[in-house]
Amino acid sequence: MSLELSELLQPEALAIPLEADGPAQAIDRLLERLVASGALAAERREPARTALLARERARSSGLAHGLALPHAVLDGIERIVAALGVARRPIPWATLDETPVQIVVLLLVPPNRLQVHVRVLAGIARLLNDRRLRAELRAAADAAAARAAIERAEAGTGRARD
Repeated sequence: MSLELSELLQPEALAIPLEADGPAQAIDRLLERLVASGALAAERREPARTALLARERARSSGLAHGLALPHAVLDGIERIVAALGVARRPIPWATLDETPVQIVVLLLVPPNRLQVHVRVLAGIARLLNDRRLRAELRAAADAAAARAAIERAEAGTGRARD
């Protein structure tokens, strides 16, 4: 199983632009994309929403540099599923550096993949620590441009860190 974000993301699971007024709406929009892409069964949408929002209430998934990484363990899925949203208008979100969020990566993980869950979260956080990648994602005109930027960053080309 790949731990690369580009391989976890179905093309239809990228929301560019992501329109949301807060974390709950961003999570809803990304779950809609996961269901539409076939990565998440429609009957798992509400349990996923409940798990993600409970996790968000317990501790915000907002990081720094305009990033949020909402994630939850979800019964009834066989593999890790991911969605990516890039907001043109920053989303109010509790973050470590008190900046609003523009890039959201949502992850759902089956209960039998908890060790992989931690590695995937760490890998995504490292990947998105790349200032150039964040800028390319914010500027991406569409899902194809965002995916290409992620693939370049994963390949290690043109890395610039904060």
